[in-house]
Amino acid sequence: MADDKGYQEDFIELVETSTAQLYQISRSQNIASSNESKFVDISEVEMPANYKYESVPKKDLSIYLVAKVPQWESYNLLNGKANIFFEDTYVGQIYLDAKSVNDTLNISLGKDELVFIDRKSINDYTSKKLIGTNKREDKIIEITVKNNKKVNVEILINDQIPVSRQKEIEVTLNDSDKAVYTPENGKLEWNLNLKPGESKKLRFSYTIKYPSDKNITQ
Repeated sequence: MADDKGYQEDFIELVETSTAQLYQISRSQNIASSNESKFVDISEVEMPANYKYESVPKKDLSIYLVAKVPQWESYNLLNGKANIFFEDTYVGQIYLDAKSVNDTLNISLGKDELVFIDRKSINDYTSKKLIGTNKREDKIIEITVKNNKKVNVEILINDQIPVSRQKEIEVTLNDSDKAVYTPENGKLEWNLNLKPGESKKLRFSYTIKYPSDKNITQ
């Protein structure tokens, strides 16, 4: 490992080429003889981040805390695996894609078990009808979110209604419950701010019409 003085960035020069980033270190390091691998810090930077909870309950009934780092491309990051620590606790490993074109770098800090989410179909209001040669299905989906933490939380929830690629199959959004709706991909997005102990229910509904001789999946 490095000596007691640790690293000093005055001894480090970053050289960028057309294909790589090279760190030239002009200071020697004292490393004890051993059969084990040693890691030496050569640079340390602080990256301000905004923290937000996100969930896609249609795929996973979990809520994840995400750190959003703006203007991350100015930090000269490299592609590769990165160990993630949050509040001095190791939370996992991610692959850092430094070639991403996104303006904000999103880093997942893992699930938060103190924020609860559930998603279910409301059977009392779900129906199937045969109208002439077509079938009609009406669906109502309910999402429940509860904040069991002692602080306010901001949560971004993403869901989706089916999207038809065939003319004979029609999908209509009946009620979005104030979600931001993107017709091209059926995406529904809610931004919630929940106080400690507060819960919120979201309900959206849609209708699918299709020929009675077809079977569809949602």
